[in-house]
Amino acid sequence: MQEHQERFNALLVDLVKSAEANWHETRRILRKDERYAECDLLDKEKKESAFNEHIRNLEKKRRDAFFAVLDEHPKITTQTRWKEARRIIQDEEETFSKVASNSERKVERDYRDWQELRHDNAVREFKDLLKETKIITYKSKRMIEENEQHLKDILAVLENDKRWMRMSENHASERDRILDEYIEVLHRKGTPPPPTQQERERRRKETA
Repeated sequence: MQEHQERFNALLVDLVKSAEANWHETRRILRKDERYAECDLLDKEKKESAFNEHIRNLEKKRRDAFFAVLDEHPKITTQTRWKEARRIIQDEEETFSKVASNSERKVERDYRDWQELRHDNAVREFKDLLKETKIITYKSKRMIEENEQHLKDILAVLENDKRWMRMSENHASERDRILDEYIEVLHRKGTPPPPTQQERERRRKETA
């Protein structure tokens, strides 16, 4: 049975290249191939299930490729509205034909998913950057209130990092809000607790 399953999967890889394919038409194409007879131990349900899994894999590859093209496109950012992005996608058929779905509704859904995913990634990476920035401490809010130079010192560190730049390109106001909130949270928490013995040992090993 396993051997028949593997043969059928190989048949799908060879003959089904588009995620837009449907099972009814694909089955007729598969039957014309002489290798189809070598999969006769698989019942209809298993074949259709294997086909659906193959389509999901193709769809994921297509979508990932679509996202990659969007990532590198010089005219499209996460702030580009769908109306403008749609015009670019339609005008640049050669660029997008192999990675965009035939369904405009699905293309729009993929585009909005890409926007959301890239935005969430940028925010998460920016928050990681703030945690890594040692100059920002629970004292920062008070120090900024007393002298704005401390804020300038913080920005001088952050501005050299690509994670800051990425937020600056498309989400500057959100970037500033997240920074302010982070400084406020540290201020409210106050002095961090002393490190545990385990933490002290870890730090000692890192600096050894």
